[in-house]
Amino acid sequence: MTITWDEYLTVPNAESKYLECAAVCRSTFAQQRQNIARLVESRRPKSVVCLGAGVLNDIPYPELVRISAKVHLVDWLRNSCETGVALSLIHEDENCNPTCVDCDPQIGSPQEYCENFSGFVGAENAPTGVCSRFEPTDSQPVSCREFVQGKFPLIFCEDVSGGYSGRFAKRWSRELQKVSSWKQVFARGDKLARRVESSQQQLSIPSHAADLVTSSMVVTQFDHEPYGFFFAQSAEKLGPIDQAEAKQLQPAAQAVQDMLFSGQLRGHFAEIARILAPEGVCYLSFEMFHQVPNSSRLHLVQGVPEILTMAGEHFYFDENLLPGEEWMKPFRNRGEPSLVASLLLHPKGDGIPAGR
Repeated sequence: MTITWDEYLTVPNAESKYLECAAVCRSTFAQQRQNIARLVESRRPKSVVCLGAGVLNDIPYPELVRISAKVHLVDWLRNSCETGVALSLIHEDENCNPTCVDCDPQIGSPQEYCENFSGFVGAENAPTGVCSRFEPTDSQPVSCREFVQGKFPLIFCEDVSGGYSGRFAKRWSRELQKVSSWKQVFARGDKLARRVESSQQQLSIPSHAADLVTSSMVVTQFDHEPYGFFFAQSAEKLGPIDQAEAKQLQPAAQAVQDMLFSGQLRGHFAEIARILAPEGVCYLSFEMFHQVPNSSRLHLVQGVPEILTMAGEHFYFDENLLPGEEWMKPFRNRGEPSLVASLLLHPKGDGIPAGR
């Protein structure tokens, strides 16, 4: 029996995998957190939607809580955002005492963020930045063993591609029953990717509700899923593809991957345009250049022209988000070095004259 899309998105040993991701990768995304934190400080958004938030490696969650923003975290990996919140709470002050974001009296109602909040510690020489139930974990980053997720932030386990990925994957599970060769796999996969492109499934977030939307390194991942599911499920039925046949069918395979990328991208930007307030902004970051192995030269990441073209259909670009040298920075996450572009998007129709 072939694996389903929902099963494919279920991470085995999820808690340990999420902890590992935060421990290994959080420092890699420091620049993204700093960029978004700078934007949060300057714009003071009341409502923030973080798309593809994962374990919050690139989200400055403490800064969002401290300004009392209504935070929405969206990712299709179940419990990833919950883990990310727990790992974002505890920091040390200048005296190396633990402080908890949720225990800050300035947020007003700590119990709405942590159900186990029990009042502030007042004993002499005791930490003052945590509640009386605070018990540190042994993990890195440190979290609190007693933390229990409250009703805030709002967390949604949903598809940020406008539902495109899930619709394709579930329909491919049925389509797969009709194929008997890898040639048919790629031919039918391409046709299906084109058929599902026009439909749209909205996130559980009202239209024009967000002052700030973040899409940090999300579109960079569209190259991998749901193509990975499509290929793995096909291989489960047909067996591994022969190396010679794979080379022969590579253009057909690339065509499917390109169509899946386009479908996800179109759904993603359409949803950002829907949920963004007329005066709101979107922080978009993605890998633009990869370093050629064993060279100092760079090559353009496949799909970048399409990212910019589709974003331009809905948004104006703002070059004033960051100082000139900051909008593109080196990045390396378990692979070859690359350069990441960080852009600020304004919805079209927000009063900016056309053509600018």
